[in-house]
Amino acid sequence: MPFVALVVTALSSTAAAQAIPAGCAWDLTGSWRVNGRPSDLKAGDPVAPGSLVIGEGDQPQHLIALLPDGQRILIECHDRPSCSRGFRVPALNEQPDDKTIEAFQQVSMARARTAQPAGPAGSGRTSVRVQPGLIRAEGIAALEVTGTTNVAFVIKSLPPGDYRLALKSDAGSTEQRIHWDPNQKVLSLDVKRTGLYKLTFYGTLNTERMRATLLVVQPSAFDEVNRRMERLTSTLKEWNERSRSWPVHDFLALYLDALSEGSSGEAHASK
Repeated sequence: MPFVALVVTALSSTAAAQAIPAGCAWDLTGSWRVNGRPSDLKAGDPVAPGSLVIGEGDQPQHLIALLPDGQRILIECHDRPSCSRGFRVPALNEQPDDKTIEAFQQVSMARARTAQPAGPAGSGRTSVRVQPGLIRAEGIAALEVTGTTNVAFVIKSLPPGDYRLALKSDAGSTEQRIHWDPNQKVLSLDVKRTGLYKLTFYGTLNTERMRATLLVVQPSAFDEVNRRMERLTSTLKEWNERSRSWPVHDFLALYLDALSEGSSGEAHASK
């Protein structure tokens, strides 16, 4: 009987360990490995809480890891002795709920799919540098029967003025001139179909003023997908208050990319 109890305890401990969700390598330069893995870490790769990461370069390098409880971990080293000694990823401070874990995993896979190789230390970060003052926005919009969608609520933080708008999607790129007033309730864009759209607004002197990521879905899917987006946005705001410099906009943009990947945002919402 004691043996049975011991087996049950061991199995329970194993199940609990397996239930701990992994974080992900978000941004890195140089060469990093998780102890026990044969290959170098890439952006988007899973990084388990409590694991040991080892830098294998002999130049200054860094690793930023995100954990699904909101921790943002920055690891830096400057030479081979300091990099090779290894760094322990913290344990989770709290167990995230299933919806947060699901969203985190979707973003991690999207990060792995869209990230460029880190390359040697000093060759540049995997994430794109955003110019100071650039406004970022992400949101969900419904496709109208006319093939248009209203983006006014997504770009409401854009100052009033005249802009050149570059609109990109899998179908190609278009440009148009628009006049924007933050008090207006409707700004309709001709998109024709559902999918992921990248909007870039240029002001005077061709200055980039805003980048917006927009997922256009069928009206029947809008409420559900928008609720998911609002929930994740709220969670990220809380995380950023605890761990400053959380990549909130990049994370949300990749979440929209994940929802649009494969079939469509509507298909993900119906699962």
